[in-house]
Amino acid sequence: MEDNTKRELEALTWFEVVVDDSTPSGLGSENLQKAVSIAQSLRSQKSSLRQLSVVDQSGIVVWREQAEFPFDISEALKSGTFTSGTSQSGKTNLNFWLANELMKNGVIVYVFDPSQAWVKKSSIPRCITLKNPLPLTCDLVNDSTIYDISRLHVDEQCEFVEKFCKTLFEARVDSEHRPKTYLMFEEAHLYFPEGCMRAKAYREALRVVTVGANFNIRFGLITQWASMVDKKIVKFPKQKYLGYSDEKNDKEYLRSFIGDRVEELETLKTGEFLYDYGKTTKRIQTPLFRASCTPQQIIQEVSLPIETPMIEKPQAPIGQAIIWLAWLGFMAWLLLR
Repeated sequence: MEDNTKRELEALTWFEVVVDDSTPSGLGSENLQKAVSIAQSLRSQKSSLRQLSVVDQSGIVVWREQAEFPFDISEALKSGTFTSGTSQSGKTNLNFWLANELMKNGVIVYVFDPSQAWVKKSSIPRCITLKNPLPLTCDLVNDSTIYDISRLHVDEQCEFVEKFCKTLFEARVDSEHRPKTYLMFEEAHLYFPEGCMRAKAYREALRVVTVGANFNIRFGLITQWASMVDKKIVKFPKQKYLGYSDEKNDKEYLRSFIGDRVEELETLKTGEFLYDYGKTTKRIQTPLFRASCTPQQIIQEVSLPIETPMIEKPQAPIGQAIIWLAWLGFMAWLLLR
């Protein structure tokens, strides 16, 4: 590895070691061990590095060191998680890591993805792309799955999430098979807006939040607009990851959780968060996530019934002539009676 490349890698908080290999399909064991050795050597030289990974020339991750940032999985399965931050703050990347850790511990993760970010970059093995909302019920997949709802209108996205939560909850109530399950709500302010606890429109998603733990269902809330999510809902997750924000309403809203440290939110860089859990609030850096697999994509089209107006078909000329002659004959018969 050239000295200038090594210096560039050392300057980053995460990096990749790319091994020059003539076979893009994979690395030989000798080359891989050499790359890992280089990565670990850089770790010893710069302790602030957050992630070490090795990729081959095709961009596939062939080795990755364990990420180092706080995440209590047992607590997440009790109370859920909350992540906020403006666009490009790194909140979805952070949740890639959370989902990956959950799956490694045997948890089924379902993601409602309105932006296709999870489809392109996460390690969740399956993706179902929806072009229309499902009908009365949804077919549940017994494996971690991304539901790509980017092609739906916002009201259709909300409708699908409600139907999914209803189907999942009823399946758990009627069965003793209740595997640990985690729902990731991207753009959570759409499904849990301020005042939703008193509304009828969000009952199914609310039921998952309020009593889902009894059926091994928990949730992660991800939003750009912290102040737009119902305050009672945000109190459920004990672990909160708060990213960059300069929005006055959001800062005032989050002040009740982290006090004066809310002023630090404007100083956070991409990938940095204030991690709030219990009586501790600390500044953390999350590494860039690189998926080790590409989701298997399934396009599921469910057409809604469409009412078509009845259009009277024009009569053929011969048919019209016969009808006309019959009518004239009838009138003549009436006159001759």
